[in-house]
Amino acid sequence: MDLATTDRKVQAAIGLGFIVAAVAMAGQTFLVDAEAGYAGIGPRFFPFAIAAGLGLCGLGLILEALTGGYRNLEGAPSGMKLDRAARQGLGWIVGGLVFQLLTIPYIGFVPTSAVLFTCVARAFGARSLWRSAAIGALMALTIWAIFTQLLGVSLQGFLRS
Repeated sequence: MDLATTDRKVQAAIGLGFIVAAVAMAGQTFLVDAEAGYAGIGPRFFPFAIAAGLGLCGLGLILEALTGGYRNLEGAPSGMKLDRAARQGLGWIVGGLVFQLLTIPYIGFVPTSAVLFTCVARAFGARSLWRSAAIGALMALTIWAIFTQLLGVSLQGFLRS
């Protein structure tokens, strides 16, 4: 089996991962209380729309892999191996997501989102963690205010089962 075939299989597996995530998200959407909505479309609409988008992306990735692999990727690492900088960036993002997942029920949306923003900014090369944290906190506070103060939606309600 040549390297190009191996790359296409890995690429198709990534597409399959998107489809699995879409199915899981669509399944979890049924746990959302359909009576909680006040709009005509209901609270399940956007999660289903996102799940459908993930599924379509997965199908597109699989189609791309089956018809010759990802095109126009000059300088892409052979064999889907990540270089050191890419691994470090991925580590920052995964670390931020895990931090938010584990701590949001205890310290809240704004602080955990600021930390996640800081981690993602660092992964993309930001040098000043303090500036990234300030920007992340400002953005998270703005999002929190829009949802809780203007729309009357409790972000805490999404954390309880």
